[in-house]
Amino acid sequence: MYWNYQGYSDFHGCLSPDECNFYLEGTKWVATTSQSQGGAMPVNKSFMSIAIHGDQTGDSNYPYYSIYYHRGPAYYGTIHWCSAPPTPLD
Repeated sequence: MYWNYQGYSDFHGCLSPDECNFYLEGTKWVATTSQSQGGAMPVNKSFMSIAIHGDQTGDSNYPYYSIYYHRGPAYYGTIHWCSAPPTPLD
């Protein structure tokens, strides 16, 4: 996903709309593409959800530099289909 280091010449703390769309499309591709096709989704599983988190941290080698990043654990499972409607809980 996204990773930006203040020590690089092109560092910036705010993503443009085009950059946001680039990372969004890339994340969607990786999360919903099977491992057998180069993505992260386990074979025989279905994509369920992803929780994206943005954060900032320092660099112990360069205490005045920051690292901005996004991470997002993806969750996968098996979909179970049922032809009958669910039974009410009342």
